[in-house]
Amino acid sequence: MNPKNISIRSLELFLHVLRNRNISKTARMENLSTSIVSRTIKQLEADLGHQLFYRNTRVITPTQTGLSFAEDARSIIELFEDSQRKLNNIRQEPSGIVRINAPVLFGQRHIAPYLEDLRKHYPKLRVELIQTDDFIDPYADGTDIVFRITTLKDSTLRSRVIAEQQHCLVASPGYTAEYGMPRSLTGLAGHRSLLYKGQTGILQWIFHLDGGWQPFPIPEVLVSNNANTLIAAAISGMGILMMPDWAVYEEILSKKLVRILPDIPVSSQTAPIHIAILYLQTHHISLNVRVVIDYFTDVVFKKIYWQDIAS
Repeated sequence: MNPKNISIRSLELFLHVLRNRNISKTARMENLSTSIVSRTIKQLEADLGHQLFYRNTRVITPTQTGLSFAEDARSIIELFEDSQRKLNNIRQEPSGIVRINAPVLFGQRHIAPYLEDLRKHYPKLRVELIQTDDFIDPYADGTDIVFRITTLKDSTLRSRVIAEQQHCLVASPGYTAEYGMPRSLTGLAGHRSLLYKGQTGILQWIFHLDGGWQPFPIPEVLVSNNANTLIAAAISGMGILMMPDWAVYEEILSKKLVRILPDIPVSSQTAPIHIAILYLQTHHISLNVRVVIDYFTDVVFKKIYWQDIAS
């Protein structure tokens, strides 16, 4: 037995003979002589120390050992091809289209502003950015990368978590000057709320107190499915708004909005919500997908800038 003599080419020919059940047919398909293919198989058997095929004048059939070895041969070839692709990617420059899907407001505020810098890094790369708050199936829609804000579950998709989403209550300085700054949950009772309505309905305010989560509803004056509309209404002084910190950090920084009860955690649900990058579960990630994911995780979101500003 001398496995050091075994080549990738001999494994490929072995698998081709196994598939065709015929040495002559394999030789024709590979543009080789029948004697070369036959010698290659015999040498492989000698190197392994096992018979891989039963032979007679009409047919060639695999032995049980041959069938078992075929699984390992396929894995070896696949691993070798994957290594070749990785080496090729090192030499290649990202080019062509990468298709990204992101929530509307998050895409506007945290994806689109960085696309020009991404282009400067990879000038041959073209981005197709589709923004929607609806669930999409990247396998069916042909999407390469999906930014999603969700509770992560077991999935057929791979994921890279950017951050855990934090919510905050905000209102305009004009609103607090007219109606007062709430200092406690009970102090919220006399105020007005602006509520977001998503696919699952109106998102309620749930506060974390005494080791548990509890709702504390206050009368609403506006319900909308558009976050920009609600933010504009809050800036105009219409009421108090709960929003993710990434959605209102610029308004907090510019003092168009101020935080309400910043020391009491608030959310729309009790389970953690993650901002994550999802991508297809493939054996090898394409160069375009890999560089875009690395750019956003290692450059743009290396520091979660909105959490520092909004806190």
